[in-house]
Amino acid sequence: MIKDFISMLICILVSFMYGHFVFLHLLDIKLVFLSDYTAGLLFAVLFLLPFIIAIGMPAYMIINALMKYIPKRKYIFEMLFYIICGVVGAAAVVLLFSFQYLSKAQQIWKPIFILSLSCAIPFGATSILLKNIRRSKDAT
Repeated sequence: MIKDFISMLICILVSFMYGHFVFLHLLDIKLVFLSDYTAGLLFAVLFLLPFIIAIGMPAYMIINALMKYIPKRKYIFEMLFYIICGVVGAAAVVLLFSFQYLSKAQQIWKPIFILSLSCAIPFGATSILLKNIRRSKDAT
């Protein structure tokens, strides 16, 4: 149980770091000074981390439960499930913002979709990598 929680925290951290750099690129923030990096990190913590935690943690638990029932090609299906969760999460965020700003929904779809996948794919890859490391340690 504790190992799963630590794995989930590592996945969230890796996902956040990738998402942070994509977030900075989408906002076109140039990292010239340390204060620019700190401001970009603060923006990402405020706007990105809550969505990673709110979508990533339940997705991690659901996907781990689903993977027990898939006998073959687990890695492909697991990555596919993380990508689907990223797309669904992006759609939920766009839908949430479209209630307030209906005219902006089409403009924000592409950046949010890119940002969501830039968090979901590293999250899934890190999860798969950590499971492989844990299995190899348990086998020896």
